[in-house]
Amino acid sequence: MENDPMVSVIMPVYNGQAFIAESIESVLSQSNQGFELLLINDGSTDDTGAICDEYSVKDSRVKVIHKENGGVSSARNLGINLSRGKWVYFSDADDMLLPDCLDTLLNFCNKEEVSMVMAGYEVDNDGEISSTKPHDDSCITAQEGLMKLMIGANGQYQGYLWNKIFRRSIIEKKELRFDEDIYYNEDRLFTFRYLCGTEGVINITSKPVYRYFVRQNGAMSSIDGPKYRRFMTDLTAFGRMAVLAESTGDKKLIDKVNLSLFASYEYNKSLIYRNSNEVAKDIAEIRKEIDGYSVFDRLRYLTLLRGKNALRKVYHLVIKKSE
Repeated sequence: MENDPMVSVIMPVYNGQAFIAESIESVLSQSNQGFELLLINDGSTDDTGAICDEYSVKDSRVKVIHKENGGVSSARNLGINLSRGKWVYFSDADDMLLPDCLDTLLNFCNKEEVSMVMAGYEVDNDGEISSTKPHDDSCITAQEGLMKLMIGANGQYQGYLWNKIFRRSIIEKKELRFDEDIYYNEDRLFTFRYLCGTEGVINITSKPVYRYFVRQNGAMSSIDGPKYRRFMTDLTAFGRMAVLAESTGDKKLIDKVNLSLFASYEYNKSLIYRNSNEVAKDIAEIRKEIDGYSVFDRLRYLTLLRGKNALRKVYHLVIKKSE
């Protein structure tokens, strides 16, 4: 439609009263003003919803949707359903967009064949800010982009959503939504599905567009303890990516995804041993993700993870015990 915004910024919010105003302001102060901001209040029990409502009264581009708590994936899915922009951008409610974030991303969407842009970002760890290593801008295929999701680009982790912009027509054509049963790695799984079989190219720049804040109560800080079971869905996400990788026929990509799958398997086992009183039951649950592999496949990938010199140790400590 003629009056539709260029970008739909989708921001799930949950009990974020301490940070939400700053995050919203970082969107409203963008150098490019051609956006709508969809604030999906996912059942907050603090003043987050009221703060969001105040902004919607002041700015017609801000739309607030209140829903029962269902998790970040369900909130993003609702945002996608309601979005009208040509492009979709996802932001978290406790971080900030840099002032020229949308302009930078849209400047790289300069041709119809561009399906996605990957940009740089900053990390703020208690006031100490690090940024993406500078590198030349580049243009790659979607297939090459899949590999970068697994190995990073110039040392930069690429699993995040907020350093990317997605073409909404591709999301709708593929009927893509986030898996609401995945609590970790759901962002990389979504992007992996987006790129699989996607025609067009990806533009990459190291220019930062976003500032990610390391929070003491962030998602990755709560892996140990009662929430460790949710991290087991990281393994499920890699399992689903492994199936997709097989469909591409790309041997290097298949190996890379499978290595990540086995790394997740190993890490989840260590979490279970630290946190569970029902180790055998939980180990059996995570093994479901790798049951399709023979003992030789498992040995091969675990050996690749740990190095050839660890072959004998891997076999006796991991493979033999698990059979």
